[in-house]
Amino acid sequence: MDLFNSENYKNESLNTLLENDKLIKYNLMSEEERKFFNGVLHKLQPKKIVEIGVAAGGSSAVILNAIKDIEGSQLYSIDLANNQAYANNKPTGFLVDEEFPNLKSKWKLYTGGMAFDFIEDIGDGIDFVLLDAAHNNPGEILDFLVVYPFLKENATIVIHDTQLHTFNSGYAETCCVLFSALVGEKYYPLSEQKSCGISNIGCVILDKSMKDNLLNIFLLITLRWNYLLDLNMNSRLLKFLNKYYDSSLVNIYEKSFIHYYNLIMQNSFNQANNKEMDKEIDKLEIRLNKLIDYIAWWMPVKKWRNNFRNKILGQDRTGQDRTGQDRS
Repeated sequence: MDLFNSENYKNESLNTLLENDKLIKYNLMSEEERKFFNGVLHKLQPKKIVEIGVAAGGSSAVILNAIKDIEGSQLYSIDLANNQAYANNKPTGFLVDEEFPNLKSKWKLYTGGMAFDFIEDIGDGIDFVLLDAAHNNPGEILDFLVVYPFLKENATIVIHDTQLHTFNSGYAETCCVLFSALVGEKYYPLSEQKSCGISNIGCVILDKSMKDNLLNIFLLITLRWNYLLDLNMNSRLLKFLNKYYDSSLVNIYEKSFIHYYNLIMQNSFNQANNKEMDKEIDKLEIRLNKLIDYIAWWMPVKKWRNNFRNKILGQDRTGQDRTGQDRS
């Protein structure tokens, strides 16, 4: 459904941003996605906004530009990284600092930690959330569970990269399955439906029955993980989840972490062992080849040398000795 049609995009203010070459370069939303996102913000007029996944700050700039005239509005942005390696290690959110400093009065940036490290400081009453971070399991699934206890009733969740998994094998279906599992009115730009007939961005205006369907979100955590939280992060997250959710739900997360921790660590161990074994095999093959060449070098007839090598190695050789000279 495409509730937010072109008349709601407020393109005049957005176009000013889109004239900025750096924003185009570093913001990973398409033009249609930006228009949809901008339209949602103008239509809903949110006051307390949380963004998880900042990177260069392109989406932050779009949000700040859209809310600059909304009285009492504030954006809280969270990113695990302090710096962005893909942008010459510039600080997270650098686009806002460098290109749009006039918008910073409504912005608070948190870096160097997970969403659960900062969300209690941000507090409740959140009415709008953008999830655009890991794009891998358990990523955005956990991010939603972290912000959920702090949401106003009928808060809006926007999820970017809901079709990323269909054309980039480096990412999981995390964003798509989360969008599917959320309960509420769902909207997305129809003109942006590409891969597999789905859009790459969508929003959900949560229904009050979402609280009765949290099991569905926790079940998503059991999907195969693509990365691990370190043990310290896991400990902090468990403490957080136990504070806000029933123990039967938290148990799903805890058991999933143990399962995938063991699986991923075992796979990493096996891969490391296989690499070491491959190295040893390569060394043995080199030593064997040298020994065979040394023995064959003493045989006075080329045919004898080739037959000897073929019997030992099971493959054709050049008939040259170690010095490259033909001894036939």
